[in-house]
Amino acid sequence: KQWYQRRVAITAGEVMPDYISSEILPFILNSLETGDFNCRHGALHAASNICLALTNTLHLVSSQCVEKINNVLSVLESRDSFRGSGGDEMRGALCFYIERI
Repeated sequence: KQWYQRRVAITAGEVMPDYISSEILPFILNSLETGDFNCRHGALHAASNICLALTNTLHLVSSQCVEKINNVLSVLESRDSFRGSGGDEMRGALCFYIERI
């Protein structure tokens, strides 16, 4: 499943990097701040793949998005995302994120 998500993100990043960097990435990064665990987990995986897809077009990513990308760990810690029953899954997703960044 993850290889498919990665391939879709890379293809979208190649075909329409302006739209991905200006519309999709900010929406995904804002989704990391929601209260829903599943939404945060999915957004973290999506952000990982999108950031990987945009490596050749980083000049299109706004400074606000770059700041949010750099502050993902502190945002997740402030939401206590690593505690409770989903903590292991979020730690795994964060490792995946760090690997892609």
